[in-house]
Amino acid sequence: MFGRDSQSWALFRSHSRRVRTILTKWTSDDIAYLQVLYRCRPDQKEPLLPGLQDLTLLMVDPTVDVATLLEALVNPNLHILRIVYLRECFTSPSFDILRLKAPRLQKLQVKLAKLGGSSAGAAANRSLLSLIPNFSLLTTLLYIDTILPTTVIVHLGTLPHLKVLNAALGSGSTSTLAEQRTLFPKLRRLWLAAIDAADVADLLEAISSTSLESLYFVVKVQPKSTLFGRCLDLAARHPQLSQLNIHYSREVRVRTNLTLEYIVDSVALQPLLKLPHLTNLGLRDTPLQLNDDFIHSLATSASQLRELVLGTSVRQRTSGLTMEGLKPLALHCPKLYLLAMTFATPPARESTLKSKLNWVFDRHQQHAVTDGEEGRSTSLRFLDIGSSRIQDPEAVTAFVTRYFPNVQEISDLWDLFLSHKNIGKLNRLIRKWGQGEAQEYVKYHSRPLAEVLFSETAPLMN
Repeated sequence: MFGRDSQSWALFRSHSRRVRTILTKWTSDDIAYLQVLYRCRPDQKEPLLPGLQDLTLLMVDPTVDVATLLEALVNPNLHILRIVYLRECFTSPSFDILRLKAPRLQKLQVKLAKLGGSSAGAAANRSLLSLIPNFSLLTTLLYIDTILPTTVIVHLGTLPHLKVLNAALGSGSTSTLAEQRTLFPKLRRLWLAAIDAADVADLLEAISSTSLESLYFVVKVQPKSTLFGRCLDLAARHPQLSQLNIHYSREVRVRTNLTLEYIVDSVALQPLLKLPHLTNLGLRDTPLQLNDDFIHSLATSASQLRELVLGTSVRQRTSGLTMEGLKPLALHCPKLYLLAMTFATPPARESTLKSKLNWVFDRHQQHAVTDGEEGRSTSLRFLDIGSSRIQDPEAVTAFVTRYFPNVQEISDLWDLFLSHKNIGKLNRLIRKWGQGEAQEYVKYHSRPLAEVLFSETAPLMN
């Protein structure tokens, strides 16, 4: 430990001024040492680490007081602050410290315990509300696992430079938002957790930004198809939107309502055709009743698609699509990398395995064409067929190798007990007759690829 003489502090100061980034777990011992340094510094008006710009606090020790850390480390030059604080509330004193000591803060991420409507959560929200006017430079706010009341959302919407927001909405408290229509003028990425999709729709109604690029929301109550269509219609007001993902909570996925008023059809999805810049579309949890014509329209209107996920977590539904309906995606979406879609496959044919393999070989030779020929997608690597029943692996293989020759893996992880043997055969045939590189066999007990890509927890900000 440094001594208290001037020479020791001069040495410490020469090192401390060069510190720009801190990312570490904090224990009670660390706090004790930090407090000694902070209290014993010669100039009580100068920050302990005056050059610190990026601070990440991983609060693994429940006895550590985050306010103590902020008091010692926050300085006027701090631009980015992340606090992963899983056990206790981010308290009012912590917000007060930020308000007084970090006027240039641009990115704030706080992950809290799920406080719901507790008094501690209400106090933290009041402090956040008082903090907002001081953060005119704030561009990113990820405030995870704590419900924000409408008053806080409205004040956040007045921040002139806010571009990224991750927040949780309370149920039935956002009806006044729809009347605003001037909030979030610079918003580009929005991640929301809500109980009801109606709250999401109210917030979308209030957004005035013309540069929204990414929209992700997860709801705990399955919306009816009319409400689902309203959300899509509001999203379609942002023609620059490139990423759109709508998910349901785990409770909804287990008990998905498949009655007519909850099934989303091609008419409700028509607003998607107004988004020409879409690169990522994920409706994995939605029960769909589509047709091949809609997929053709989507492929032609959103030709930049890279990832497309439609209804694969809804078990035992084909979503009204056929295997032939995938052809427009091969023709019009040359950058499509991941496709997850449940569709009807051909019935099993009465023939021996040998004749089937010969038939596949003939089909493969017949369609052996050069890369880039019209009607083939050479970018697709992963195909998730949801709960599609594979009754004729050879026919599916012939189709995939014809239109998506570089597929490396076909997965059907939502329907293990019904068709996993045929999926294994399908992947063996793909490796034998396809154009792609040989890959590992599909891992049946791993998480579905689509679930990994579109998890409910938003990523850490860059």
